[in-house]
This record gives sequence, C-alpha cells and structure tokens, in this order.
Amino acid sequence: MKPRISVVLSTYNRDKLITRMLDSILSQTFKEFEVILINNGSTDNTKTICQQYVEKDERIRLIKIENNEGAAKARNIGIDVANGDYIIMVDDDDYCEPEMFEHLYDMVHNYNADIAITGCVDEYDDGIYVKYQYDELYIWNKIEGVSEFLKREKFHTAPATKLFRKNLFGGLRWTTGTRVDDIHFIYKLFVEAEKVVAQAKPMYRFYKHSGNMTAFLSGDILKQDVLDDYLLMQDERVEYISNRIPQLNKQVRYARLSYMVSMVERIEEGYAKDCDKQLNYMKNYLKREKNEFFTSKWITEREKKIMEKHVII
Repeated sequence: MKPRISVVLSTYNRDKLITRMLDSILSQTFKEFEVILINNGSTDNTKTICQQYVEKDERIRLIKIENNEGAAKARNIGIDVANGDYIIMVDDDDYCEPEMFEHLYDMVHNYNADIAITGCVDEYDDGIYVKYQYDELYIWNKIEGVSEFLKREKFHTAPATKLFRKNLFGGLRWTTGTRVDDIHFIYKLFVEAEKVVAQAKPMYRFYKHSGNMTAFLSGDILKQDVLDDYLLMQDERVEYISNRIPQLNKQVRYARLSYMVSMVERIEEGYAKDCDKQLNYMKNYLKREKNEFFTSKWITEREKKIMEKHVII
C-alpha cells in the first residue's frame, strides 16, 4: 500500500545513537509510513546498523551515499524518492514519542492542513527541558502561518516537529553548502501552505550534545561564519516573503532588524569572536532603519533599550 507518511532520515557516523531514533520510528502507533534511510557516507558501524534495520522492517528503504556532502543534499534525495502524501524529516541523534506521527497526521487529516506542528523538548545529559508545549489548537491561514513563523513564539524553524504535505515542495529543495541549512528552506514551505495547524504536545526530543551538527548555535560564543549565514538568510527571506505575501513586508523587515539588535547586544557583551565587521555592518544598518524599527508595532521595550545603549550613541 502507498504510505501516508514518508520519514526522511539522513545519518552520518551515529552508530551510538541511530538505533534509538529508528526504534522510536518503528514503535509509532501510526503504522502507515515508509522510512527513507540515507546512509550519508558513514565510516563507522552506522552502515551495518542501517542494513540490519532494512532487514528487520520492509517499510525501510536504504539509500547509500559514498561520500558525505552534507545533510541538505541527502534530504533532497529523500524528498525526490518519497512516496507518501506527507513528509517528515527527523535527525539521527534525536527520537520521537510513540504517538507523534499519529498526532501530526490526525491534525493534517482532520483539518485538511498542509503543515502540522507539534511540541518538543531539549534533552541534555543533565536533564530535559520543555521547549514548546501548549494544549491550545491553532489553525492559521497562509498569512497567519507565516506571521507565526516569523514570531517564533509557538514553534521554531527545525523541521523535525512538523509534518508537510508533499506537494508543498514542488521545485523547492534544501540549499546546499550553507552553515545552518534549515533557516534557508523551511520558511519557503510555510509560504506555500494554505493552512497550518499546531498543537504543541512535547513529542519530539532534540538531543543536545557536543557532536550535534547545531551545537555551535547553543554555544556561548557567536562565530563569524554562523552570523554571516544568518544575515544572508535574513536578506533573502525579506525579499522572498515580501514578493509573495506583500501584507507581511513590514513584519519580515522587522524580524530582520530584531535579529540584528539581538546580535549586536550579544557581540557587545563579549559573546562573539572576530565579529567586528559584522557588528559595524549591523549598527550602520540599524541606524539607517531606526525610524522604521522604532515605529514598528512589534518592537519591544527591551529592544528599544538595546538600541539606545549600543546603536544610537
């Protein structure tokens, strides 16, 4: 039978963690799925584990990539071969609660939605911390969904907590060669969606550890290349969303300014390394756009104080 959900899982050298994710997928209460398991050039025992799971469950399809060229390319391959009506993209070092797929599918099915969103927790070696959790059910149209995406109050960018209707992807694919790939891609799927539904039960567990691909994002010191990647994304996102949803032009422009303000504060307080060039660029940009920023309906009192302390001198 055609699967209702395609699970795209790229893995690279995770022989100590991949079994936990695979077991959590196979333990789902929702059964009508396929797993597109992409061994992304692993050199450890991961490749043996992948083969063992293919032999264990016929719903798992294994794709082998000889050399690791990044998760973005592997996910694009998974999207290309997916047979399901919906796609979810999970990470090899995390895991899912047993009812996660059922919860997401029930939402897209019951409300004819293009994207369903659930909640999550961050798991550290010293404990588990709830990231997004609420009982309210939210149903948003296109403009509302993208607006909520920009706010980042009820969910974040990471794709693993979201179920996407496959036809949203169309010709859209992950951008390869970037430092933080999801920030350049996920917002485009929200622009394509006509309806988004969210109920944040904490069903996905992000395992935070030193070997995590995004460990640099939660570190104390901001890195130059990461900041450059985010600033590039902010510019691209303003143009992309403004062209397709003009009603959100002011909000997406505010989101860019808000990000710069937070980064200026972080650099000024010593949580950055070799970011003087970026600091000068952001300060000059914020000075030029200060009137727009201060009259924005989304600006916070905290942002005003940061501007007055670090930018408007």
